[in-house]
Amino acid sequence: METATQEVTRMLSLKEQLLQRQDLREKTVELKSFGLTVVIRRATVGERKEIMAKYQTDEQSGVKDSMAMGSEIIKRLLVPPLTDEELLELPSVVADAISIELMTFNGWTKQGAAELVDQFPPKP
Repeated sequence: METATQEVTRMLSLKEQLLQRQDLREKTVELKSFGLTVVIRRATVGERKEIMAKYQTDEQSGVKDSMAMGSEIIKRLLVPPLTDEELLELPSVVADAISIELMTFNGWTKQGAAELVDQFPPKP
């Protein structure tokens, strides 16, 4: 059993490791059909919990307002984040393309979940 000091040391080293691995937190994405390059990032556990609590009803019912949830995800997870006004000015097809990239990178799609398992295989 770990002592409190060992647990804090383990957590700090995990935090230090994560801070050193920019590729785990951010990704540059080319939206070739639009001639754009954007930087997206992964949601923190707290952000994911907040977004899911705000927009998801339950596992069976799904999302309360998928358009609002998609907008929230784009605003928060694009680097740098967008304001409400900037988001409203985006062409919808560009917003949709960014949203798909964000959902995949965060593991919120079947493809994204599979990529996360490949990147972070479960330990036996």
